[in-house]
Amino acid sequence: MNRERQLAQAFLALSDTYAAEFDPLHLFHSLVHAYHDLLDVDAAAVMIADARGGLRTMASTDEDAAFTELLQLQSGHGPCMDSYCIGEPVSVPDIAAERERWPELATVMIDAGYDSLQAIPMRLQERPLGALTLLRRHPGRLNDDDVHLVQALADSAALALMHWSTEPARADDVITRVQGVIASKATLEIPRA
Repeated sequence: MNRERQLAQAFLALSDTYAAEFDPLHLFHSLVHAYHDLLDVDAAAVMIADARGGLRTMASTDEDAAFTELLQLQSGHGPCMDSYCIGEPVSVPDIAAERERWPELATVMIDAGYDSLQAIPMRLQERPLGALTLLRRHPGRLNDDDVHLVQALADSAALALMHWSTEPARADDVITRVQGVIASKATLEIPRA
């Protein structure tokens, strides 16, 4: 399957909150696997803030990615924690160069065969809701286009979460909302005398 089709399917999967079977955990699972499938990354994980502001790992593509998240959660330090706090991407092109800053994280990543990490905030209107970790088995940064793609998917997932309801919308409710928008637009277009 070509990348454009995969990308379109990823956005669709992340935005379909009106489906009766929508499950936020499935959303996180789809998100990390979309990154793994679409980008030059070897593993991915996502953390989301709870009501008290503490982060929790929601999904990962493998155990090493989940453990990387856990280390950051337990220590309160790491690229994902930084990304969540500042609401901006954090790139670590060579984790070995960061041994002094994050000794335990660097050791675990290197032992697992990972050389670099990209952290991306999951945001809703610039407000961080969580963070993503993308791990690579070679040093270097993700290119700018891929970082923008990761951010767009993450922000789409955050938006989907905000529109999710435990009560699935009925088809009639959606049609009623659309009709309301059409009526509002028609009212605005009425020429004034």
